[in-house]
Amino acid sequence: MNLLYAASGDMRSAILSVANLPRSYRGPLEIVLNDTKLDFVARNVVILLVFFLEEDPIKTAEHVIHIWYSMLLTESCHSLLLYKAKRMVLEVCEEIEGKHGLAPFAKTFSFGESSLHVELSRNNWFLLLSYFNVPQGLTGDDAQILRLIATLEEGSVESNDISMYIRSPPARLAAAKFRADGMLLPFGHPRGEFKIPNPICDIEYIGIDATLKTFGPLLQPAAVNQYATLVTSFETAVHWAGVAMYMSMPETIRDEYTQEKLDQVLEYAPRLSRLDHTYTASITGLMTFCDMDATFNSYMSQHDFDSSALDAGLQMKATNTIIEPWPLRFSGGTPTTEAREEFAHLLLSSHKGDVRYVEWKLKREDVGDMD
Repeated sequence: MNLLYAASGDMRSAILSVANLPRSYRGPLEIVLNDTKLDFVARNVVILLVFFLEEDPIKTAEHVIHIWYSMLLTESCHSLLLYKAKRMVLEVCEEIEGKHGLAPFAKTFSFGESSLHVELSRNNWFLLLSYFNVPQGLTGDDAQILRLIATLEEGSVESNDISMYIRSPPARLAAAKFRADGMLLPFGHPRGEFKIPNPICDIEYIGIDATLKTFGPLLQPAAVNQYATLVTSFETAVHWAGVAMYMSMPETIRDEYTQEKLDQVLEYAPRLSRLDHTYTASITGLMTFCDMDATFNSYMSQHDFDSSALDAGLQMKATNTIIEPWPLRFSGGTPTTEAREEFAHLLLSSHKGDVRYVEWKLKREDVGDMD
């Protein structure tokens, strides 16, 4: 099985894909993670090294969770990063020290029957090395102060207040605790072991034309793999296309549309009636309750998906086979207790349900082609 995450950002999707493989699967597995942002690439490399270096799966999970989310690390986690993972990267840097700054260099780290292959420029290998270092003189207390300054600055307080308002009381308490200390731990769990500042701190827009032309040729032909699929995600397309359509409306029609969507929001979340209507309608209602299919169809037409696919020798799948087109879209319907709970969970997740997935396959001329 070969999986490519062409603009991976973080690697949570890759982790979930591996975790959901059938236990009976014993075939080969090759996963390629690619991104233009070194922050993402570095964190993915660090986490993968932890996966391979820590033999205890429970400790592995704990280390990765705190590298990902928490402001402070335990001594054991920091030691793993500093004395095992960093040394492996340091050996590479010593080997390529004399090379040109932009010269690419690939290194394969072997772990039994598995391996991790990393390709970076010479300069980025040295930058990767720096991700293991805590800034000189920075203590755990200093890191917490810096975090509080960032999370409690004037611009974020209002956003935080609104976020808290839509949460249940227990969720508010947990969110406030995480906001204050930056530790992803069960409520009441001792914090004493976490003393060392965490040294590891999308949307990168590529465009549909460049995406299909760049990654389409990597798909295997149907004769080799009939399931070969390129999955593209559109994280903000509906949002910005919807905003453009909304702003193009005459003011009177826009006001009526805003009130209509606000009324829909309040059917499912009556408590939001005391919030500012403009915020609720524009951020929640206008996205969650807009005609997402029509909005995305307009986006595809505007960016000429058909021509891009034709030039790349691809075609859009009529039916998605890997992930639903709208996996987070609110189902709507009668505002029952269950529907209100679903809407509340959507709000708490900070999603509006407007992420769209499109699947592509190599274009075939024969009539018998199937998804």
